[in-house]
Amino acid sequence: MDHTHYSIEEKIIREKEVDVNTSNEEYHYKFITPWLALNTQNFKKYNNLDDWKEKKLFLNKILIGNILSMAKGLGIIVNRRIYVKTHLEPVSVNYKSVKMLGFTGEFKVRFKIPDYFGFGKGVSQGFGSVKQIIDEE
Repeated sequence: MDHTHYSIEEKIIREKEVDVNTSNEEYHYKFITPWLALNTQNFKKYNNLDDWKEKKLFLNKILIGNILSMAKGLGIIVNRRIYVKTHLEPVSVNYKSVKMLGFTGEFKVRFKIPDYFGFGKGVSQGFGSVKQIIDEE
């Protein structure tokens, strides 16, 4: 197995206060690292779904669950339904030497999420990180 090694020359840590909450405004985000949305049970369910539309709805529910888990962990009470619009592409990912299905792409949601927040499995290894896309009007 070919391993590439990197040396870290500099680490910059910035402290920043950010607003994290539901919003009336729709925000646009991009997964800057693959999102590992599916655990073992969900992977089986996902593979048994027939068409891409069903798979998309399934992934949307998981992403909403990830956002609600984030909110709960941060002590934020969400008092409205959350809807996401996604454009996701499946990608093959190695996670702890195991080949897994990940997703890249973008989503829109009426929720303010901090840049570089991670969703799904493997966030401590850098998977599922999002960054806001500023849409040019």
